[in-house]
Amino acid sequence: MTQPGREVNGVNEIVVDRDPAALESVIHDIELHSDVLFTWDYERSRTALVKLYEKAKTSQWNASTDLPWDMLTTEPLLKQLLRYVMSDEARHVAFGVLSLREFYEGLDGKEIRERQEFAYEAAVRLRNRFMVQDVWERLGADPREVIAFLKAHPNPGQEMFQTMLFSKIVPNVRKLGLLDAGDGWLRTKFTELGIIQFEDGADTSEEYGDLDAVAADRALTTPAQVGTA
Repeated sequence: MTQPGREVNGVNEIVVDRDPAALESVIHDIELHSDVLFTWDYERSRTALVKLYEKAKTSQWNASTDLPWDMLTTEPLLKQLLRYVMSDEARHVAFGVLSLREFYEGLDGKEIRERQEFAYEAAVRLRNRFMVQDVWERLGADPREVIAFLKAHPNPGQEMFQTMLFSKIVPNVRKLGLLDAGDGWLRTKFTELGIIQFEDGADTSEEYGDLDAVAADRALTTPAQVGTA
């Protein structure tokens, strides 16, 4: 539950007080209270998911045959590998966005608000992770002092990465209908957090076709292969 009146951008919100012993623990127990739902309906009635599934079937890639391992010591191999991994991750996110959007349409106001609060708290924690509290603690530095300094002297590289992250998250939250649901609570919170400006970007379900690097590469190579057969 999101607590009202929090100074979400303050140092005390970003730094979490923890037992130092917990940092060295190998096993962490987390108590969960959630339901699991299995649906055994295999009817192909969900057009958007069927389209995504068909693209996924032709865009699987094999690291042994689809990557130019003769370029192992050069940058192009890494670039191609990362493109393929990004394609896979985009497909996973697109599946989640399309499935959750259908599910959310059947929820009442209270259930939607719970998911708005979850999305907000997740965004806060993602933002806070950029301040790498764990690193400063392990180095013996006071994380509050370091983070106060970092907030006063922003790192351009860090800001760019954060922009790339939230430029994907916020449009997907909008696609799910959470941004303006109810009284627009989440829009207000994302504005306070400083990430609302990313809302007009393309959501992952829309841009998956552009991110399908495997299909793009095969489209370039297939004509040449056919011509030499």
